[in-house]
Amino acid sequence: MKYTAKQITDWRSYERVRKSGKYNMLDADARRATGLDRNEYVFVLKHYVALREAVDGKRDYNRGFATAADDRARRDRKMKGGA
Repeated sequence: MKYTAKQITDWRSYERVRKSGKYNMLDADARRATGLDRNEYVFVLKHYVALREAVDGKRDYNRGFATAADDRARRDRKMKGGA
């Protein structure tokens, strides 16, 4: 799916707030912090992974379910010479 420049900008606003770590992204305060209206916010939530893939230009096979612990474990395995 192709996304508009506005939808990509909305995703970036969402991502900026998400990366701040200050909010539960399902909370109304998080939506207010993004500056998005309810419809824009729900669109980003529903299409988060696809929007991220459109911005990053690569496919995420974890589909957004990787955690920081998963990332650390993957990095540790790589440092030990594992896959």
